[in-house]
Amino acid sequence: MQGSGYVVDFEVLSFFVLLFISIYMRIKYSMETEQNREFLRVVIGIGGATVFDVLGALSLKYSWSIVLKQLFNFLYFFSAILVAYLFLMYVFSFFYKEDRASKLKQKGFNQIIFLSFMGFLIVNLFTGILFFFDGNGAYSRGPLYVLTLVYPAFFFLQAAFFIITHRKFYSKAERILLLFFTLFVSVWPVLQALFFPDYLTNFFIGTVMIFLVLITIETPDDQELLVTIERLKMIKTELEDKVAEENRILEDREKKLSNLTMQMMSALTKAVDAKDRYTSGHSSRVAYYSRLLAKELGMSKEEQDDIYKMGLLHDIGKIGVPRRIINKPARLTDEEFAVMRSHPVIGSEILSRITIMPEISKGARWHHERPDGKGYPDHLKGNAIPFEAKIIAVADSYDAMTSYRSYRDVMKQEDVREQIVKGRGTQFDEKIADAMIALIDRDRDYQMREPERTGGKATA
Repeated sequence: MQGSGYVVDFEVLSFFVLLFISIYMRIKYSMETEQNREFLRVVIGIGGATVFDVLGALSLKYSWSIVLKQLFNFLYFFSAILVAYLFLMYVFSFFYKEDRASKLKQKGFNQIIFLSFMGFLIVNLFTGILFFFDGNGAYSRGPLYVLTLVYPAFFFLQAAFFIITHRKFYSKAERILLLFFTLFVSVWPVLQALFFPDYLTNFFIGTVMIFLVLITIETPDDQELLVTIERLKMIKTELEDKVAEENRILEDREKKLSNLTMQMMSALTKAVDAKDRYTSGHSSRVAYYSRLLAKELGMSKEEQDDIYKMGLLHDIGKIGVPRRIINKPARLTDEEFAVMRSHPVIGSEILSRITIMPEISKGARWHHERPDGKGYPDHLKGNAIPFEAKIIAVADSYDAMTSYRSYRDVMKQEDVREQIVKGRGTQFDEKIADAMIALIDRDRDYQMREPERTGGKATA
């Protein structure tokens, strides 16, 4: 913005083009996506920069006050760096939707760069290191004027690099257009200074490029579709590669599947335990104790693993119980207690849909049954109760006694042992109760318990 004889026609025309683009986007792109918002910000940013560019030129042409000249030129350079930053955020918006940590890291770094330029602009008001006005009100460039070109170029070139490194998400035509945009607007200010010193064209060129982006790749909604399709292709390819590898190495496949299953179960377990502020880690400890009991009873390694999985998900039905009932400090009403007692049925219904593990629902449905028939929900007796559910019932009761509650501390080990003995044959299966008593007797340091008030978790 040097000199006083600027022709502003191009910039004024670009403002109306941008107004058209804004209205067009509002009408056509109704879907509220991140890409929509970022692209519209770029359009509005260029519009604001255009206005300040024209006002700055007019302030020089008609010799307005030094204060207005300073203000409009300050806003012009602020708008220029803002447009470059917003365009970079628009480019990022397509690829970081599922990686928020990376997005924040990239965004945080660029925010620092943006704020550093703002610092130069503020310092310039007092020093003139970027631009200044002499005693006659003439505009002159300061010793660090080059920064006003370098900073926007940094953001545009970074966007170009990003597009190149993620080229699989674009067609050939789209890559050419966006790369041409980012590279051209980086060098155009230099070309204007050399060949078009009397015209305001910077943001007119930016406006033309934005219009080409809009009409060529139908950004942002269609681009969102293209990116999604490309992601699905990549996922499909990855899945095909994994299936081929798993077919070649069956043992490795089974291990991966088992790990994935355990991760899913652990996630479900955490979701259940998170509802109850007093029983953090309960499900994982019940699973751990169930596995110990299965081992003590001489069950196979495969059976021990199965019982562990049943223990992890034995309380999955609590997902369907309102949090206010689970965490109610006072005594439950009859209606609330009925809701609470429904969780075995809810859990069974949820787990019965897992066809690859048809036995997994046993622990969820029948871990509150008793050999004497006084349990729920089906009031089964003796051998009618699945053996796995009997194991989980003992482990569940044991953890309840050895964990912190809102109304008491962890019970003493000898008291826990006594309760297991008392429940033998009525509340607990005799054989399983004996196995639990054996485990307690070997646990001389009382390690099988919740270790701290905030909620510990036994490890298998």
